[in-house]
Amino acid sequence: VRSCAIALVKWKDTIPEEKVLDYENEVRSYVADCCKNEEERKVVLAGENEPLTKAQLQKACSVKYRVKNPNYVPGSEVVVRSLNNDRR
Repeated sequence: VRSCAIALVKWKDTIPEEKVLDYENEVRSYVADCCKNEEERKVVLAGENEPLTKAQLQKACSVKYRVKNPNYVPGSEVVVRSLNNDRR
């Protein structure tokens, strides 16, 4: 979602029309999922003929895309475990 929104903001004029429509649909879907009531959601999804607002694009651009991996093990710990034959 984030990369689609950034592409629309920066390069919408140079992206092929088909790709622009795909990106806009992706952003609309995200913005609609963020809506609190059903009416807002329907308005966002039905607005295919209207351009996305700056606020909608900004919301999609600010998506947190980094997620912590609870199973992450630092490389140094993997080396120590392998030297100690510990298979945790």
